[in-house]
Formats: sequence, structure tokens, C-alpha cells
Amino acid sequence: MSLLSVQIKPASNRFSSKNILSVLTFGAVVCLALGVFTSVAICAGYHILLLVPGSACLACSFRRNGWKALPASSWALLALIGIGVISCLINWDSMQSPLRGLFKLKYFAFGILGLMALRHVISRGVSKKVVRGLLHLFFASIIVSVIYGLTATFADFDLVTWQKGQFDRVGGLTDTMRFGYGMGMVLPVLLTLWLRRREWANWFDVRLLTLALVMGLVGLMLTQTRGALLGLLCAVPLVLYFYRPKAGYWVGGVCGFAIVLLAVGNYLGQERITQLVTGKSQDLPTSLIRGFDKNSARLSLYKAALYGIQERPVFGFGMRGSSQHVPRIKRQHGLKEYPSDTTHAHNTFLEIGANLGILGLVAFLAWLVLWGWESRKRHDAVAVCVLPFLLAFVVSGQFEYLFLANNAFLIFFLYALSSSITGLSKTDQEKEDDCFQPIKYVEVRAEKTTAGPGI
Repeated sequence: MSLLSVQIKPASNRFSSKNILSVLTFGAVVCLALGVFTSVAICAGYHILLLVPGSACLACSFRRNGWKALPASSWALLALIGIGVISCLINWDSMQSPLRGLFKLKYFAFGILGLMALRHVISRGVSKKVVRGLLHLFFASIIVSVIYGLTATFADFDLVTWQKGQFDRVGGLTDTMRFGYGMGMVLPVLLTLWLRRREWANWFDVRLLTLALVMGLVGLMLTQTRGALLGLLCAVPLVLYFYRPKAGYWVGGVCGFAIVLLAVGNYLGQERITQLVTGKSQDLPTSLIRGFDKNSARLSLYKAALYGIQERPVFGFGMRGSSQHVPRIKRQHGLKEYPSDTTHAHNTFLEIGANLGILGLVAFLAWLVLWGWESRKRHDAVAVCVLPFLLAFVVSGQFEYLFLANNAFLIFFLYALSSSITGLSKTDQEKEDDCFQPIKYVEVRAEKTTAGPGI
């Protein structure tokens, strides 16, 4: 064989830029599947591994499609990021940690970077084996996390440190509020998959999904997070409606009754209910039913956030900058102060408004509406999964700030995934092939090389 005829095609396929970007994106999704309900540190791998493929795909997409590279919802998200940057710059001198606040905008940015990276991978083709593996990792992480919560709650034993201890409202391996609210948003999606288990059986193991669904509900109840439970009760009827409209109406009635009971219970409070039922004056051993007097700390934070918006209505106090002003605002307006005043407003919408002003709040609402509208127009699996998730997010977001660590990873990944599979076609694949050229080697014989298999 002549030396001039030797080619290096296998190496070019294996180490092509497209393959490297796909592998990095796959590794990022693995980190997310494992870490959402188990560890913030594992979740961090999602951002680390996604940065390069997301940025590269974003640059390529703009070079190929110009302003049409992003859906309308992503432009609203970009506007929110821009307003956040301006807000931090304006409030730089008054913010305690301006760089940290600016860095918190990364969650919004990775919604767009994730969209670009996932679109690249999906356009190349994703096998059912890979999807099954990722879903099973996610289901298993939920099960393992709730096992930890059950052991901590009923055996007072920490499986991580392997020591005895006192535990309260522990549903899983992550923080109580993060776990509870995250699970409240995920359960409608899991229920959607379970209802369509016969149609989509090739994409996951039904037994593992069923166990994850049951354990997830148990974990949510162990956290006793009322806002998350309320969000779930609002989303479940929509899940059933998309499956069978009549069933959705019936389940809506049942969930509505449960919501009324939850509202009445919280209005009366633990002590009054105990007196009515048993004649004794003591609290019930649950945090699901509290009187409004025990919610005064959260209500005072709502009022402080509204006063903060009135004080700086345009650009707010800077990303995560409003909390440091809460003690001053409370003293100024005669509101009772609490030790937890410097955390956040316990309301996603008020927190965004206080941090980024009305402009930021409008951009945030535009992103939510456009995301929902884009999903609604699809009439496919994405719509029936995303819309109940969005409803749970909006409802539970009235009682907690949801863009914290694990839940922020979860929300923006689902946004990226649902938006990345919109409008993909053979033409997109052909254009992407032109953009991501593999590493070229010197060859004498001109033969067409084929790209390596997609993930």
C-alpha cells in the first residue's frame, strides 16, 4: 500500500468538534439528573460542563440564523439578564456583595446556553437508550434522596454522616424548602409520564417511574411545605385534563376541596383546630396547618418587598440586593423585625421586583408567558409536561423564591429542553454540519467523511 493513500478518518470522527460538544453536554445533563434532589455540588457540574458547548453553539447559531436563532422567550430572558446587569451596576456601591449578585444572573444565562447546547445534540439524534439512562438516573436520585429523608424522620439517623440526630421536616438530601418546592414542580411531570406509560413505555422503566412518583410524593409530605403542596394541587387537574378532560374536571373538584381545607386549616391554625376536635389547647404535630399569626414573619417580608419596589421602582436594589435593605425598610414603616429578614422575600415575583425593579419584573413575566405560549402551540409531549410544571411554578412561587441552586438548575434545564426541540428539521441539521466542521487532516485521496454518531 502506498504511504500516500493512508487516511486518519477514525480519529477525525472521534475528536470532531461536534462530538466533543455533544459529550460535554451529555456529561452536564448527567450531573443535573444526579444532583437536582441530592447535591448542589453535583449540580454545579451542569454549569461547568455546559459553558463551552452552550457558548459555541450560541455563537454558531447566531452566525447561521442571525436574530432568528433564539425563540421569543429567550429574548425576554436576555432582556431580564441585561436589566439585571444594569441594576447591579447602578447599585454597585450600595450592594454588600455586588459581584456575587451579578454572578447570580448565571442561572438565567444558562437557560439560553442550555437551549443552544441541547438543540445541537438533539439535532444530531439521541437514542432511546441514552434517554432511558438519563431518566433512570433521575428517578433513582429521587428514590435515594427520599430514603434518606425517611430514615432521618422515622429513625433519627443520618445516612450521610452515619450518626444519630434530631431531624424535622426532612424530605431528602437537600434543603427542606428546596426539596419540597422542587418536588412540587416535578411531580406533575412524573404523573404525566406515568399516565402515558403505555404510549411512552420504550423511553423509561414503568416500575422505576412508579416508585419515583410515590417516593417523591412521600418526600414532599415529609417537608410539609404548604406552598409546594398548593402548587401540586393546582397542577394535577391540568395534568389529568390533558390526558382525559372529564377526569381533569373531576380531579379538579377534589383538589379544589383539598385547597379549601388547606386554606381553612391555615386560617384557623393548629391550636384552634385542636381545641375544636379534642378540647385541648395544643398544636398539632404538623407545619401544614398554621394560623396566620405564625405566618406574620413571611407576611412582613411581602410588605417589605412591596415597600422596596415603591422605593426603587425602575431597576430595584440589584440582583439579591434587596434583602440587606429589609431591616431598614421595616424600621422605617413600622413592621416587625425577625432574624430571617436578610434572606429573601419568600415570593419569586416580589423578590424579582425588589431586586430588578418593575422593568425586571415585566421581563420576567414576559419570559414566563412566552414560554407557556410557545409550549401551548406545540400540542405534543412537551406541552403536556411543561404547562403543568409552569402552573406549579407560578402558584408555589407565591410562597418561596424558587431561583435558588437546585431548583434554578431544574427550571432552566426544563426551559432549555422544551425550547431546544422546537423547529428542528433536516435543514437545521445540514446547516449545523456546515458550521461545526471536524478537525481537518491532510489527505491525498478526496473521500467524504461521515460525522461520528450523535449521543
